[in-house]
Amino acid sequence: MILQYHTHLPEAVFFDRDGTLIADTHYVTSPDQVILRPGIANLLATLRYHNILCFIVTNQSGVGRGYLTYYEACRIQKRLDWLLWCSGKGLIHHVFMCPHLPSDQCQCRKPNPYFLNHACLAYGLNARRCWMVGDKKSDIEAGKRAGMKTLLVPTFKGAKEGDSKIQLDRVITS
Repeated sequence: MILQYHTHLPEAVFFDRDGTLIADTHYVTSPDQVILRPGIANLLATLRYHNILCFIVTNQSGVGRGYLTYYEACRIQKRLDWLLWCSGKGLIHHVFMCPHLPSDQCQCRKPNPYFLNHACLAYGLNARRCWMVGDKKSDIEAGKRAGMKTLLVPTFKGAKEGDSKIQLDRVITS
């Protein structure tokens, strides 16, 4: 799906979680709500086959809002990891989670590129050879600020937040 659009493979792909890797159920507050989006396990397997690192960068303001604890947010991530492991196809190298509210003005919340920049530094990646994949304006903006290629996964929520002024590289249509 993604790989057909570019002649040069990326060093790494950064994924938003809710709405991109898993179905977005507003605030995911339980591991039982984790449902892989169709084709995700195969996509991650293809990336792994090509030795492309995969990361998750996710805003989880539900923690800051008190809808769930940080521990519960980690349990949700463990459920995603387990589903990918059971499929035998997915491997996430690292998960970066911002538990803050938008009003906290922290440096780790997308659209700030803090986690993207940190991962590039820690893993020795060239941001220009990485992609950010997400379903919201904040995902695309974070990728652009980090100097990455960006891919938009259109979802109902993402379309509602759509902004024709945001410059993205590709919209995934299948």
